[in-house]
Amino acid sequence: AEYMGIDLNLRTTKMMEEDAEHNDKMKEQVEMAKKQRNLQQDRKALSTETQSKLRKMQTTIARLKKDYQNVVDELISRDQTMQRNKSDVQKMLSEEEDMNKFKSQIHDEEKKQVKLDKDISAFQEMLLKEKEKLGGINATHEGYMHVQKQIRILENRLDKANQKFNDAMSHNN
Repeated sequence: AEYMGIDLNLRTTKMMEEDAEHNDKMKEQVEMAKKQRNLQQDRKALSTETQSKLRKMQTTIARLKKDYQNVVDELISRDQTMQRNKSDVQKMLSEEEDMNKFKSQIHDEEKKQVKLDKDISAFQEMLLKEKEKLGGINATHEGYMHVQKQIRILENRLDKANQKFNDAMSHNN
């Protein structure tokens, strides 16, 4: 019976050890289940937080893309404006060169006109001097009038001679 008592004691000890082991395993499983729940909760929280951050980042990226496109559009617009301005400046420079060329031509023509005016004045003075040498400024007109007077005198003489001839002819008949 002692044998059985030891055996029973051994069995009880063994059972107790097995129960303790089982309890330890159960505690471990409960602990593992808690850790697993905590991990799942942490994973969910992390996932939610990550998704929130991801949405914020996507929103930021979309806004940055829009801002980038606006900047690109603005640069293109400015470049086009600069090209037009550059073209306008080149046109203005070309027109200014033409204007300077025309001013130079006008200046040259004015010089020629002044020279021609001086030459005309000199020729007019020479002409007056030559007319004075020939008898004055009205010499030609006076010469013409003198010739006309001579023609009248001669015509009157011719008329008188013609009358005498006609009178002599009528006496002779």
